[in-house]
Amino acid sequence: MPRDMTEHDVSIECTPDPGRSPYDQVVDSETRVLVERALTRINPIFRTAVVLRDIQNLSYEEVAEILQVSLGTVKSRIVRGREALRRELTQPSEELAEVEVMVSS
Repeated sequence: MPRDMTEHDVSIECTPDPGRSPYDQVVDSETRVLVERALTRINPIFRTAVVLRDIQNLSYEEVAEILQVSLGTVKSRIVRGREALRRELTQPSEELAEVEVMVSS
């Protein structure tokens, strides 16, 4: 504290909590459940590569080492896995209808 300031001159800046709102937390939770369920419906070979890369944030090289396959194979599996996951998430399903009913209630 500078010499010309007293302890009464010090102010504490309060910033709002930048955390997620309760609504955002619920939406995130529901989205996570939908993605997890969709992942169970895709080929396990593709699912493993996608989970390691996109959920566990491993590098392509780390995924290749874990799966003991070439880098090209990893990239191919991730592309194909993401496409399969996208198809699962964009097709109408009973699960999505249930979530929409819960949100609109």
